[in-house]
Amino acid sequence: MEGSSSLNLFCHEDQSFINDEDDQHKHKFNIIQSCFDLDYQDDYINNLIIKELNFESNNNNNNNNNTHSSSIDYPSWLIDSRFDAVRWILNAKTVLKYQNQTAYLSVSYLDRFLSIRHIDENKIWAVRLLSVACLSIAAKMEECKVATLSEYPVLDFGFDSRAIQKMELLVLSTMNWKMGLVTPFAYLHFFAKEVGDQKIVLGDLLSKAVELLMALMQEIRLVEYRPSVIALAAVLAASDWQMTQETLKIKVKSVSVWETSDTLQQEKQLLSCYNSMQRLSAKGNITTPSLPEVQHTADETPSIVGTKRKLTFTDSGQNPNLPDKTRRD
Repeated sequence: MEGSSSLNLFCHEDQSFINDEDDQHKHKFNIIQSCFDLDYQDDYINNLIIKELNFESNNNNNNNNNTHSSSIDYPSWLIDSRFDAVRWILNAKTVLKYQNQTAYLSVSYLDRFLSIRHIDENKIWAVRLLSVACLSIAAKMEECKVATLSEYPVLDFGFDSRAIQKMELLVLSTMNWKMGLVTPFAYLHFFAKEVGDQKIVLGDLLSKAVELLMALMQEIRLVEYRPSVIALAAVLAASDWQMTQETLKIKVKSVSVWETSDTLQQEKQLLSCYNSMQRLSAKGNITTPSLPEVQHTADETPSIVGTKRKLTFTDSGQNPNLPDKTRRD
């Protein structure tokens, strides 16, 4: 909060931290509207790219010391659980009137966490608790008005505030409290000016790009792609989703900040993202589906374990409690 010496990332259910409800709260495409007021320069974008490359390098170094990395294929149950978690985040964003960027950032946290820690097989409730914690942290990073934890729609899981807060702490410690991730939203306006179809109204182009970004979260693991590459793919697909590979390569050559030390890797990521967005556009699948209630069995033993880090929950009915301290093997 303004005037505070440090940012409080925990939700204490204290009304003094919650602003009154504002009927004029605008959540739809707020990030686009803010882009119109920014004068992006090449040096600013270059600084963002340097930041994301440094973060990627640090993350790769951490994964070299961890047998669990983002390149490992998820088991089928975790793929399904992640998909449901992303859909829950998108629905919760609408219910809580959060911005698109908040939802995207929370999925980035989710994927980053899953790239570092293991979750025991079929612990669907644990992935849902993780998604609630990630959205709560992202809201405190991005939103002016943050809902209390009791307002989060947790369906039949019945997580209490203490369990969510402890999962928040686990997410924060797992990411070394480095929560200011670069997201594709920071690049959209710049890339729209660089490669966007000038025949399309800028606001319409950006709106379509955001829709593609939000849909893409359900298709890929965000941790495996650079935010700048995802943003560029979204702008290109919003301009024309039927470009050939050769046309795409010609287009990106005109981007002033495209050349980096690993252009080949960037190109592979771009083609992958663009192809995914092509499929979404062809199917018209750029809307958020309703989230069906996820069933979980009562005999699950609440625990999360990892080969490099292990976390155990104690069973407390429908409200699993996190331990006071994490344990590293």
